[in-house]
Amino acid sequence: MGVTQLMLRTQVENHTAQSRYHDLGWQRDEAFFTYLLNTDH
Repeated sequence: MGVTQLMLRTQVENHTAQSRYHDLGWQRDEAFFTYLLNTDH
């Protein structure tokens, strides 16, 4: 059994990386949003 999926993350403003990932065949996930909660109060 090997790796079946890889995931990348980049900042919303990082259009250079997004373009490069697209050119390499990566597909942007349109089904999920990421939510973060900062607990450093």
